[in-house]
Amino acid sequence: MKKGKVNSYHRNELPYVSLGPFQFRLPFIHYRLEYIEFIQGLILGVTGLSSIPYLMDYLGLPYELAWSCVILEVGLYVLHCLLGDPVVPGWITPTLPLTLVFLEGFEMGTERIQAMIALQLLVGCVFIFMGITKLADKFVHAVPNSIKGGILLAAPISVIAGQIGEGGNMEKYPISIVAGVGLLLLISFSDNYQEKRATNKFLDMIAKYGNLFPYVLAMVVGLLVKELATPVMDTSSLIKLPDFGTMLSEVSIFGVGFPGIDKFIKALPLALVCYIIAFGDFITTETLVSEAKEARDDEYIDFNSSRSNLVSGIRNLILGIFAPFPPLSGPLWVGMTV
Repeated sequence: MKKGKVNSYHRNELPYVSLGPFQFRLPFIHYRLEYIEFIQGLILGVTGLSSIPYLMDYLGLPYELAWSCVILEVGLYVLHCLLGDPVVPGWITPTLPLTLVFLEGFEMGTERIQAMIALQLLVGCVFIFMGITKLADKFVHAVPNSIKGGILLAAPISVIAGQIGEGGNMEKYPISIVAGVGLLLLISFSDNYQEKRATNKFLDMIAKYGNLFPYVLAMVVGLLVKELATPVMDTSSLIKLPDFGTMLSEVSIFGVGFPGIDKFIKALPLALVCYIIAFGDFITTETLVSEAKEARDDEYIDFNSSRSNLVSGIRNLILGIFAPFPPLSGPLWVGMTV
């Protein structure tokens, strides 16, 4: 087993097994389970289920099959921590409207699923090409700080604009969002709160869990003021497994067939656009990790944009083969990574 190199703080990385460009780590063996992050992941992981309507409406999949595809997509997030990419990954969300318009140009059914497969395979190949050639590293380090600053500002501004704009969640759940965001601002930026958490275990626990309690508060308030419908508990199946058999026969390349060259040609321009948009995530990650090193000197975090490109490419290739996914697989979920 290879141990991490000593960094500028004279502390080591977590141990790992070197697999070419990857740093392979297994939970419980190379690092301990952090229960705070684990609980957050269990709760926030359901965010991926919000993509089910896209698979139903634009690929024509029934709910159970769409659910199975999304579970596979969310499960692939673990590849990043397994292979040494220190991020919480996500989707290439800004390209989703473009992808949906692209899909509408094909007849619902096999034709449309094949078009989505072609697009996702191309996106995966672009990521892998940029990772293998290390062009990603060169581009990331060549970007001026002023442009990096603009990219960093664009991410939260675009999220806020989407939430408070027309048709955003602020219109649908105003009281819930104000409650959740209010608590998040309090635990993140209040000097008075930081002083009190030093002597109050309950306040300290709330702060340690990051986004968890703001999410819980927003949900509770939403139920109390009737902004959210009362959830219906289904205990008929405590453990539900994805239907991989149906996935293979109805949406994978083994079921619908490999896309024709014409679909790849039509998808190529959009695939390049998707990568260009996703490229900003690598710059964001590099900046976030650099800033984190200044605040946390207890562990060396090695972010490598080429490695991140490779892992993102692998995720897209797997989904393109087995379960095409319209939001596509992106290298960073900014909110959770922060």
